Amino acid sequence: MVLTDPDTLFIPDKRQDYGEERWLAFGIVRDLRLCVCFTLRNDAVRLITIFKVNKKDWENFYGKNN
Repeated sequence: MVLTDPDTLFIPDKRQDYGEERWLAFGIVRDLRLCVCFTLRNDAVRLITIFKVNKKDWENFYGKNN
């Protein structure tokens, strides 16, 4: 649901060098603020991890009013 939501924020994952291009997708599912880390391989989405985003980190990406 996060990856197909038009309100999802996609940013490159630059936390470290993974040897591949990874993306972070920030979105909401059932009132949960989530981050989905994924990469694309051969026209497929490879899911790496999903985790809940705390309020502070959410505000860093979306601002305090979202």
